[in-house]
Amino acid sequence: TVCDLSEVREEVGRVAVKTLEILAKLSGEVSLFLVPSLDSHPNERSSPALFVQGSGFIVDKPEFQDLRKLKSILEALEEKTGLSRWLKRQTPEAGFGVSIGEENEPPAFKSCSVVSAQCVINGQAGILAVIGPCRMKYSYTIPLVVRMSQVVSRIFDSWREGYWAS
Repeated sequence: TVCDLSEVREEVGRVAVKTLEILAKLSGEVSLFLVPSLDSHPNERSSPALFVQGSGFIVDKPEFQDLRKLKSILEALEEKTGLSRWLKRQTPEAGFGVSIGEENEPPAFKSCSVVSAQCVINGQAGILAVIGPCRMKYSYTIPLVVRMSQVVSRIFDSWREGYWAS
């Protein structure tokens, strides 16, 4: 059945939150999901939505025991507009992206690594990402983020006949 845009946004939000719960739990890191604008009319574009899950994991990492460093990371995670723009710039269109330490643009993330991968939602680019310490297990985290982005793309692709139909 065809749904109105508010129902689609609500369902996409539910999928995003559930995806991040799983990604954060499996990675043990902060997880982000940048969902593109879902508006059907180009003149009525809304902003992309950035969902964040697992901020509490960062508190347990020895690298982030300095309260000033921890505070700056948590504040950067709350600055969703700038964080969204940065994620878009640093995530390649195909495959995955990894930025480590000084490569990260937000100063708060200079002691972090970011693994990101693009997914597709109704023909538009979304981004799944994990933020953690530079010593993260890349051999585990990269395939995890890439696979989750593929699964999410397939979930939304399966909606083509229902939610996305006009």
